[in-house]
Amino acid sequence: MAQATEVRILAPELHRSVMSYDVSLLQVAVLEPAATEPQEGEEGQEMMIVDWDIQPLGEMPDAEIARQLGVTRERVRQVRAERGIPKYEEEEPEWLHLLGTDSDVNIAADHNVARATVNRWRNALGIKPYLRTTRWDEEPLLGKVPDKVLAEKHGVHYVSVARARWDRDIPKYGKLFVDWDTEDRLGKVPDSVLAEEYGLTTSTVGSARIRRGIPRLPGPPSRWDSEPLLGKVPDRVLAKKYGVSAGAVGVARRRRGIPSWRESNRG
Repeated sequence: MAQATEVRILAPELHRSVMSYDVSLLQVAVLEPAATEPQEGEEGQEMMIVDWDIQPLGEMPDAEIARQLGVTRERVRQVRAERGIPKYEEEEPEWLHLLGTDSDVNIAADHNVARATVNRWRNALGIKPYLRTTRWDEEPLLGKVPDKVLAEKHGVHYVSVARARWDRDIPKYGKLFVDWDTEDRLGKVPDSVLAEEYGLTTSTVGSARIRRGIPRLPGPPSRWDSEPLLGKVPDRVLAKKYGVSAGAVGVARRRRGIPSWRESNRG
């Protein structure tokens, strides 16, 4: 009796896949392997046999068939084209009008499809993801009472309340309110200066600046900008001079596009 060889077959009507169609993997015994197509495999490994005549070519995307069979998408496309089978065209789902009005997770769960499918359709149509309104958007006391008071009210940790404030540029209770939209010194003076003036942390000022697309004030010139020996002597020499590691000197040199002393003197 001929030795049975595993064959992977897609059955479109058995199980739900990540797309909007059904797939399944079955195992059958093949008594005449010559009638099927062997796929490449490493030496010593059993090669898989694919019977293309029973595959649902054109009934689902080539990529999904390739994933299920463990072959390349290009191989599936070639076989489909050889048989004159047109490419699979997916129909618009009935939940298309819901995109952007609810989260991808909820739409996927309500219509028994994968989240990846919903996400793919939404991105293809250029629809922005649904942004859920949180309780903090409707909390008038945020920043007007201590964070611990709201934390106890909502049954959360006070850090969650603080994060909600930070996300909305709302200062801590008791701190001076800052209208960052009218603060024209953002990015023109160090964040630490504004933080000290308003009694805030440097990170709070930095967050307000970043949200408005304002770059940080450039720091003072680095000592490496005025070091004439950078790349003209071994990095370890300058490292000893400044009391830093040779790696730190190398980083400063590469950032300035300066080759190493060894590279400059090679050949």
